[in-house]
Amino acid sequence: MSNNCSLSTKDLSMLEDVLGQEAHACKVCEFYARQFNDQQLSNFASQLALHHQQRYSGLMAFLNQH
Repeated sequence: MSNNCSLSTKDLSMLEDVLGQEAHACKVCEFYARQFNDQQLSNFASQLALHHQQRYSGLMAFLNQH
């Protein structure tokens, strides 16, 4: 997309919701990664946290371009 593309109020509201969901999902996964005694489960939760952090960062990068 070009930088002169404007986002509607509805678009921004939806992106704000998704950003909040991704941030929350990341925190929950980080919490469970610390709680699991099983190393495989802990690693899996850590990978999920990283996935959500990357999605959050990607959305923020998109917003910063617009």
